[in-house]
Amino acid sequence: MLYSELLKHYPSLADKKGRLIIEKIPNLKLDGRTWNAFRCYINGERFFFKSCPKSQSDAEVLISQLFPKLGVPSACYLPVDMGKNKNGVISNCVRGQACQSAYNFRGIEILKTGSVKEASKHFTEEGIKQIAVMQALDCATCNNDRHDGNYFVHKDSQGKVKTISTIDHANSDQIMKNIFGFISFYDHFSMDVIESRERTLRTLKENNIVLSAVSPTELAKTIGDGIDLIPQTAKDIEEAIGYKVNEDYVSVLQHSFDHTAEELNQ
Repeated sequence: MLYSELLKHYPSLADKKGRLIIEKIPNLKLDGRTWNAFRCYINGERFFFKSCPKSQSDAEVLISQLFPKLGVPSACYLPVDMGKNKNGVISNCVRGQACQSAYNFRGIEILKTGSVKEASKHFTEEGIKQIAVMQALDCATCNNDRHDGNYFVHKDSQGKVKTISTIDHANSDQIMKNIFGFISFYDHFSMDVIESRERTLRTLKENNIVLSAVSPTELAKTIGDGIDLIPQTAKDIEEAIGYKVNEDYVSVLQHSFDHTAEELNQ
């Protein structure tokens, strides 16, 4: 979904007192798990909602528009001003027919083993390529929270994954906390985001399945394309909805994309 579609609903985000009307989704079950989630209805359309700091709102809004430009579909995120310095985002639903969370999709585990022959039973070449590019972009954005519950797989008529849809890019705001020396909420149970990026990049370059669909050189070119797109995308967002993404975040992302492209080219 593009901003042009979602913006049709943007003026009616709040009630007369400026509050967004949200409700908790009771016992939301997804692929055998129960999740805490919130939703809101805008002009009869359903959207998911979550509150978050401004830094995470920046990440969600910017990266959800950047990923599709670089070949990886994403849910569309829009910022919500909750008042009293509170922020949040709403997003459209990316689930549909022949779609499921990657969390319980057996093919993902096969993909991770490096067996090209077995993976080809579960993925089209485009499906593998999108996952490879997603992983490279997660490295470039320093998002070490791309677990299998944070993207969906869409299957073709033969049951093979033909495309994916990503959600939840909020963890990319850690790149700011890392570079400027702040301690992030996740530090007590996850490795440093920069170390995570380097490890994932090494895995990408060594993984035969990734190389069967897209080479490190191709991945590097895609990441390189993103360097110029980042500030342009931030400008497009500001022009469309008046939401200004932190300029430091834009600059740090450009630097990280540049470093990632260099690593992939080595």
